Amino acid sequence: MKSSVDKVFFFLLLSGLLSGLWPSLAVSGIDTCNSESLPHYVFTPTDQQQVCPQCALVKPEVNAERADKWNRATLTLFDKVSKHQPHGNHVVSSHSIFETLSMLGAGAEGKTQKQIFEHIGATSDDIGTTSDDIGTTSDTWLAFQKMMDVQTEGKDEKFSRSNVVMVAKRHELKEIYRKFIGQFGKCDVEKLDISDKKKVDELVNSVNNRVCSMTEGMIETCVSSDDLSASDPALFLINVTYFQDKWGVEFERQDEKGTFKLSNESTVDTTMINARDGRIGYVEYEGWQSVSIPYKGSFEMVAMLPSETGKGNFQDLFSSLDGPETKDGIIVDLTMPEYTIDMEYELIDLLKTDQPGDMFSPSADFGGMVEDASGLYVMAARHKAKIETDVEGTKAVGVTEVCVADCMLEVKAPTVVKVNLNRPFLFLIRDKKNKAIRFIGKLADPRVTADSV
Repeated sequence: MKSSVDKVFFFLLLSGLLSGLWPSLAVSGIDTCNSESLPHYVFTPTDQQQVCPQCALVKPEVNAERADKWNRATLTLFDKVSKHQPHGNHVVSSHSIFETLSMLGAGAEGKTQKQIFEHIGATSDDIGTTSDDIGTTSDTWLAFQKMMDVQTEGKDEKFSRSNVVMVAKRHELKEIYRKFIGQFGKCDVEKLDISDKKKVDELVNSVNNRVCSMTEGMIETCVSSDDLSASDPALFLINVTYFQDKWGVEFERQDEKGTFKLSNESTVDTTMINARDGRIGYVEYEGWQSVSIPYKGSFEMVAMLPSETGKGNFQDLFSSLDGPETKDGIIVDLTMPEYTIDMEYELIDLLKTDQPGDMFSPSADFGGMVEDASGLYVMAARHKAKIETDVEGTKAVGVTEVCVADCMLEVKAPTVVKVNLNRPFLFLIRDKKNKAIRFIGKLADPRVTADSV
C-alpha cells in the first residue's frame, strides 16, 4: 500500500483547512530612518502627511486573516506543484514566489492585477486598486509590506531577500513604480541593452555573483546571457530569498545508517540524526504525528508524518498545530534523515489561467509598470529552490525569475514520545512568533537531491 503522504494534497484545498492557524505575521525587521533627513523615497498621498515609509512600517499590525490568506495561497501553490510529480521530493519558497508576484502585480492594472494578487492571497484592498495607490502609507498596504520582512534574533540566523529588475533600453519605468520597488522590494534597477554583448555579460556576472554570495554558494547562477539574448525581455525580475539557522535543540548523527521506507514500500539506507528534547513540540491525531523543531532564532521546522494506516483527518491535524508547542511531561525522541533537495519548476503551468487579462496572455495589462505597456505579457517564469538539512541545522534558498516580454519548558517525570521520520513526510519552515510559511516541501526519497518539474 502506498504511503498516504501522496494523498495529503487533496485535503489541502478543503474548505476551512487553516481555520485558526498561524494567527499573525512577522514584525518588520527594517531599521527606522533618521526622520529629519527622510532618506529613501517619500510618498505623499493626497489625504496623508508626508512620511518616510520605513518609519511608517513599525505601526500597523498584520491580523490573523492576512496570515490565513498567505498560508492558504502557499498550500494551494504546493498542491499544484506536487501533482506534477506526486511521488517525488519537492521544495519551494512561497516567500520568493509571492514577493516576485507582488512586484509584478504592483505594475499591473485591472483584471491582470487582480489575478496576480489572487495567487498570493491578496486583494486590491491590500495592495491598491491602481498604480497610484502603490506605495502609499495606508495601514492595509503597510501591513502587507510587513509580511515580506522577518525580524531575526539569533547570531546564526539569516533571513535575507533581494530583488533585481532589468529594464530594456527601449522602456522607461513609471516613477511611482520605480519608487515602489526601490522601497518595498529592496530592489536594484539595471538597464539592459542586449545589442551590447559585453555589457550584458558584465550585468549577468554581477547579478550571479551577488546571488552566489548571498546564498553562500547554494545557487551559483540564476540567469545567463543566452537567456536574455534569446528572450529580448522588456523587463526581467529576479528575487532571491535565503534562510539559514542552527537547531535550537541538540541533534546527534547516528553511527549506523537508518532505514527510510519509500512510497512504493521499498526501503533505502540513509544517514539519520536524533534529538531527545522537551522543547520539540508534538501533536498527534488518529495516527498522524507532527513535530515542531525550533531553530536558535525566530524560525521553526514543522514536520508531518502521515498515519501508516491511511486514517486520520489532515484538516484537524493542521488546526491543532496552533496549540502549545511544548507540553509539560512530554519529551520527544525524534529521529529524522539528513537530506538535500534541489528543485527547479516552470511556473507557467502552475499560475496560468484562461481568464481575460491573464498575465501570460497578450491581453495582460502592465500599464502601471512602464510608460508604454502595450503588448507586454509574462513570457516565462521559473523557480529554483534548495534545502540542506543536517545535524547542525538548515540552509534553504529560493530564486524566482519572471521574464516580461513585449506581444520550550522544564518537565518532570516525562513521557517519551518517539517520532521516526523514516518514510515520506511533509515539512515547512515558518517563523515561530507569527507562523508565516516561508518554505514548504516533501521528502519522498533522501537519496535524490536534484530534480526539475
